[in-house]
Amino acid sequence: MALALEPGPGVVGQGVSTERAYRVTYLAVFPKRHPLAQKTSVKLAELRPYQLIVGHRGTYGRQLFEQALHHEGLSDRARIVAETDTSAFTLVCIREGLGIGIVAGREDGFLLARDLVARRLNPQREKPGSHSCGNGEDT
Repeated sequence: MALALEPGPGVVGQGVSTERAYRVTYLAVFPKRHPLAQKTSVKLAELRPYQLIVGHRGTYGRQLFEQALHHEGLSDRARIVAETDTSAFTLVCIREGLGIGIVAGREDGFLLARDLVARRLNPQREKPGSHSCGNGEDT
């Protein structure tokens, strides 16, 4: 028995079964006074005018984010101004005014101070065991 965040390539279907432990939601994080703070969720297209802080290219979350941008036809329109290794550093960048942060987390358990809010990033219907970042329908 093993526990993994994501099964390796070619593992599923070789006598290995997977089960989702919890749903990972991608969140847009910004100051409470931000214009998007009044929404319950944010669509990828709504992020176009804003500078973004995202995980570095080697992260799974960044790969999903770029796939979602591509699917929505927004790849060349994302204004990425900073890449970070951790959500904690992303929050520091947001507080310093660099832009909106994109992080993976759970809305009900996301550690935020009183000055920041998190909104679901364009939720979609998912296949069991998958993660999502954009390109879907609002719930």
